[in-house]
Amino acid sequence: MIIDAHAHYIDEEGYLDRLVTEERRLDIEKICLSGIGPLFNCKSNEDVRKAMEEYPDVIIGFGFVRPGVDPPELVDKLYSEGFRGVKITCPRKNYDDKEYYPIYAACERYGMPILFHTGIVTLQRVVPEEDVSSARMRPVYLDTIAKAFPRLNMICAHMGMPWYAEACEVARLNPNVYLSKIS
Repeated sequence: MIIDAHAHYIDEEGYLDRLVTEERRLDIEKICLSGIGPLFNCKSNEDVRKAMEEYPDVIIGFGFVRPGVDPPELVDKLYSEGFRGVKITCPRKNYDDKEYYPIYAACERYGMPILFHTGIVTLQRVVPEEDVSSARMRPVYLDTIAKAFPRLNMICAHMGMPWYAEACEVARLNPNVYLSKIS
Protein backbone atom coordinates (compact mmCIF):
# COMPACT_ATOMS: atom_id res chain seq x y z
CA MET A 1 0.00 0.00 0.00
CA ILE A 2 1.26 3.47 -0.87
CA ILE A 3 0.34 6.25 1.57
CA ASP A 4 0.95 9.96 1.06
CA ALA A 5 1.99 10.85 4.62
CA HIS A 6 2.11 14.61 4.08
CA ALA A 7 -0.66 16.46 2.29
CA HIS A 8 -2.11 19.85 3.15
CA TYR A 9 -5.71 20.80 2.49
CA ILE A 10 -5.20 23.97 0.43
CA ASP A 11 -7.98 26.55 0.57
CA GLU A 12 -8.92 26.52 -3.13
CA GLU A 13 -12.22 25.68 -4.77
CA GLY A 14 -12.25 22.03 -5.86
CA TYR A 15 -8.84 21.28 -4.30
CA LEU A 16 -9.90 18.15 -2.42
CA ASP A 17 -11.46 16.49 -5.47
CA ARG A 18 -8.38 17.31 -7.57
CA LEU A 19 -6.06 15.95 -4.87
CA VAL A 20 -7.94 12.67 -4.52
CA THR A 21 -8.17 12.24 -8.31
CA GLU A 22 -4.42 12.83 -8.76
CA GLU A 23 -3.43 10.58 -5.87
CA ARG A 24 -5.63 7.79 -7.28
CA ARG A 25 -4.06 8.28 -10.72
CA LEU A 26 -0.68 7.73 -9.07
CA ASP A 27 -1.96 4.57 -7.31
CA ILE A 28 -1.68 6.20 -3.89
CA GLU A 29 -4.30 4.53 -1.72
CA LYS A 30 -4.40 6.75 1.37
CA ILE A 31 -3.74 10.44 2.03
CA CYS A 32 -2.74 11.81 5.45
CA LEU A 33 -4.44 15.19 5.13
CA SER A 34 -3.99 18.19 7.41
CA GLY A 35 -5.43 21.68 7.39
CA ILE A 36 -2.94 24.08 8.92
CA GLY A 37 -5.03 27.23 8.64
CA PRO A 38 -5.02 30.59 6.91
CA LEU A 39 -1.40 31.44 7.73
CA PHE A 40 -0.56 28.81 5.10
CA ASN A 41 -3.60 29.30 2.82
CA CYS A 42 -5.02 26.04 4.14
CA LYS A 43 -8.32 24.80 5.49
CA SER A 44 -9.09 23.99 9.15
CA ASN A 45 -9.35 20.81 11.23
CA GLU A 46 -13.12 20.99 10.77
CA ASP A 47 -12.68 20.99 6.99
CA VAL A 48 -10.38 17.96 7.23
CA ARG A 49 -12.98 16.18 9.37
CA LYS A 50 -15.54 16.78 6.62
CA ALA A 51 -13.06 15.51 4.01
CA MET A 52 -12.69 12.33 6.07
CA GLU A 53 -16.46 11.86 5.84
CA GLU A 54 -16.52 12.61 2.11
CA TYR A 55 -13.66 10.22 1.28
CA PRO A 56 -13.56 7.71 4.17
CA ASP A 57 -11.73 5.14 2.04
CA VAL A 58 -8.92 7.58 1.17
CA ILE A 59 -8.47 10.37 3.74
CA ILE A 60 -6.64 9.79 7.02
CA GLY A 61 -7.11 12.93 9.10
CA PHE A 62 -4.06 14.54 10.68
CA GLY A 63 -5.31 17.27 13.01
CA PHE A 64 -3.32 20.48 13.25
CA VAL A 65 -2.02 21.34 16.71
CA ARG A 66 0.15 24.41 17.27
CA PRO A 67 2.33 24.03 20.37
CA GLY A 68 2.22 27.08 22.60
CA VAL A 69 -1.12 28.12 21.13
CA ASP A 70 -3.38 25.06 21.29
CA PRO A 71 -4.03 23.17 24.55
CA PRO A 72 -3.00 19.50 24.86
CA GLU A 73 -6.70 18.58 25.22
CA LEU A 74 -7.08 19.31 21.52
CA VAL A 75 -5.42 15.94 20.86
CA ASP A 76 -8.20 14.20 22.83
CA LYS A 77 -10.85 16.05 20.82
CA LEU A 78 -9.19 15.24 17.49
CA TYR A 79 -8.90 11.56 18.36
CA SER A 80 -12.56 11.40 19.40
CA GLU A 81 -13.49 12.93 16.03
CA GLY A 82 -11.65 10.21 14.10
CA PHE A 83 -8.32 11.90 13.41
CA ARG A 84 -5.50 9.35 13.44
CA GLY A 85 -2.43 11.60 13.39
CA VAL A 86 -1.30 15.11 14.25
CA LYS A 87 0.47 17.77 12.20
CA ILE A 88 2.63 20.20 14.18
CA THR A 89 4.34 23.37 13.00
CA CYS A 90 5.26 26.88 14.16
CA PRO A 91 5.79 26.27 17.89
CA ARG A 92 6.28 29.24 20.18
CA LYS A 93 9.32 27.48 21.75
CA ASN A 94 11.65 24.73 20.53
CA TYR A 95 9.82 21.49 19.73
CA ASP A 96 11.47 19.71 22.65
CA ASP A 97 10.35 22.22 25.28
CA LYS A 98 8.84 20.26 28.15
CA GLU A 99 5.75 22.48 28.04
CA TYR A 100 4.75 20.50 24.94
CA TYR A 101 5.21 17.06 26.50
CA PRO A 102 1.48 16.67 27.33
CA ILE A 103 0.73 16.96 23.58
CA TYR A 104 3.29 14.28 22.78
CA ALA A 105 2.11 12.06 25.64
CA ALA A 106 -1.48 12.21 24.39
CA CYS A 107 -0.40 11.31 20.86
CA GLU A 108 1.68 8.42 22.19
CA ARG A 109 -1.25 7.21 24.32
CA TYR A 110 -3.60 7.17 21.30
CA GLY A 111 -1.02 5.78 18.89
CA MET A 112 -1.27 8.95 16.78
CA PRO A 113 1.91 9.66 14.81
CA ILE A 114 3.07 13.27 14.67
CA LEU A 115 4.14 14.88 11.42
CA PHE A 116 6.55 17.63 12.49
CA HIS A 117 7.38 20.41 10.07
CA THR A 118 11.15 20.65 10.25
CA GLY A 119 13.43 23.24 8.74
CA ILE A 120 12.67 26.51 7.04
CA VAL A 121 9.01 27.44 7.01
CA THR A 122 7.34 29.26 4.13
CA LEU A 123 4.38 31.42 5.03
CA GLN A 124 1.74 32.75 2.63
CA ARG A 125 2.07 36.08 4.40
CA VAL A 126 4.27 37.40 7.19
CA VAL A 127 2.38 38.12 10.39
CA PRO A 128 4.87 39.30 13.06
CA GLU A 129 2.51 38.63 15.98
CA GLU A 130 2.42 34.92 15.01
CA ASP A 131 6.07 34.69 16.19
CA VAL A 132 7.15 32.09 13.64
CA SER A 133 10.78 30.98 13.75
CA SER A 134 12.29 28.22 11.61
CA ALA A 135 15.07 27.83 14.19
CA ARG A 136 12.55 26.31 16.64
CA MET A 137 11.77 23.55 14.14
CA ARG A 138 15.22 22.02 13.70
CA PRO A 139 15.25 18.22 13.41
CA VAL A 140 17.63 17.84 16.36
CA TYR A 141 14.74 18.66 18.73
CA LEU A 142 13.01 15.45 17.63
CA ASP A 143 15.91 13.49 19.13
CA THR A 144 14.95 14.60 22.64
CA ILE A 145 11.27 13.83 22.03
CA ALA A 146 12.04 10.41 20.52
CA LYS A 147 13.94 9.38 23.62
CA ALA A 148 11.29 10.72 26.02
CA PHE A 149 8.43 9.06 24.07
CA PRO A 150 9.81 5.83 22.57
CA ARG A 151 6.37 4.57 21.44
CA LEU A 152 5.54 7.82 19.63
CA ASN A 153 6.07 7.59 15.89
CA MET A 154 7.32 10.85 14.43
CA ILE A 155 7.75 11.99 10.85
CA CYS A 156 10.40 14.62 10.16
CA ALA A 157 8.86 16.51 7.25
CA HIS A 158 11.02 18.00 4.50
CA MET A 159 14.01 16.12 5.93
CA GLY A 160 14.77 19.21 8.03
CA MET A 161 15.62 21.41 5.05
CA PRO A 162 18.38 22.72 5.11
CA TRP A 163 19.54 20.60 8.08
CA TYR A 164 19.48 17.34 6.13
CA ALA A 165 22.44 15.69 7.87
CA GLU A 166 20.93 16.51 11.26
CA ALA A 167 17.58 14.99 10.23
CA CYS A 168 19.21 11.83 8.87
CA GLU A 169 21.25 11.33 12.01
CA VAL A 170 18.20 11.79 14.25
CA ALA A 171 16.31 9.19 12.19
CA ARG A 172 19.30 6.81 12.17
CA LEU A 173 19.59 6.91 15.96
CA ASN A 174 15.87 6.74 16.78
CA PRO A 175 13.75 3.90 15.37
CA ASN A 176 10.57 5.91 15.96
CA VAL A 177 11.64 8.83 13.71
CA TYR A 178 10.95 8.71 9.98
CA LEU A 179 11.83 11.11 7.18
CA SER A 180 9.46 12.45 4.54
CA LYS A 181 9.92 14.14 1.20
CA ILE A 182 11.97 17.26 0.70
CA SER A 183 9.43 19.30 -1.29
